[in-house]
Amino acid sequence: QLDKSAFSKDFALSPDGRNLVYIAYSNGNTRLILRPMDKFETITLNGTEGAYFPFFSPDGMWVGFFADGELKKVILESNNTIPIANYGSFSRFAPPEGATWVEENEIIFVNQALGLSRVSAIGGKLEELTKVDSEKLEIRHSWPKRLPGKKAILFTIFQSGESDIGHLAIL
Repeated sequence: QLDKSAFSKDFALSPDGRNLVYIAYSNGNTRLILRPMDKFETITLNGTEGAYFPFFSPDGMWVGFFADGELKKVILESNNTIPIANYGSFSRFAPPEGATWVEENEIIFVNQALGLSRVSAIGGKLEELTKVDSEKLEIRHSWPKRLPGKKAILFTIFQSGESDIGHLAIL
């Protein structure tokens, strides 16, 4: 049984505002649905079963998402899904919290150690960018976002005892 409360980011809007991708729940599973904003029809994206936390590439041609222990992407033009990287197994109650696709064709995402990692959008070796500092009572790093016009990544650091409160940091 899928717990919908485990997913707090159920949609993504393309950078140009032309496409909306959202998660549809059906029979205890999820799928990504594409809705071009100039049409009433929707398109179910192939190979997106179990998807959560969708996000767009900077050019709006791809949608990245998490599913089945992998970071994946689907190209909107041909509706083909491609795995990018294995990020390990997370509980459905504590999935990776967010990702951002940056202009250098890299994806910054929350990794198994609950810090941030970087991987090429075509796949390859993961590079650790941040690591949770237990001495500072950090429990996870979440919600990475590229700052507009900058090379910096804004993200949230959650600390023990502050489950609903995060502190912003810049990488």
